[in-house]
Amino acid sequence: MVKQTLCVMICLASCLTGCGERPVALPPTYPVHGRVTYRDGAPLGGGLVQFQSQADLSVVTSAAIQKDGTYALATMRNGLRTDGAVAGPNRVMVVPADDGNVGGASPVAQSALPIVFPMPYNVEPRDNEFPLVVEQPPRK
Repeated sequence: MVKQTLCVMICLASCLTGCGERPVALPPTYPVHGRVTYRDGAPLGGGLVQFQSQADLSVVTSAAIQKDGTYALATMRNGLRTDGAVAGPNRVMVVPADDGNVGGASPVAQSALPIVFPMPYNVEPRDNEFPLVVEQPPRK
């Protein structure tokens, strides 16, 4: 009787928890897009924009910067992907591309230093547009 009860409990526990770990669902996200420009208004034509939610550090939110400087964020975790970013304060970072790799498949420059914005951007539960202005890199 004890063996049967133990066996039933193990089977029940297996059914309730499943055989393997299930991916944790993504939190709700909201559209975030914008344009990355230099102070003179010229677009930063390549690279990466990354938003890091201060509420949920387990998600990665980023976008490639297009040739015209535009970006639209997507959020990823454990192989799941959805458009947008998690609501709340987000730290923002821009990594420029090499001049020879503008808008390419590998948009981030190996030697580029990230530009970290000092204040978080607050993603609202609606459509969000964030223009990002960065300093022109020094001429080589």
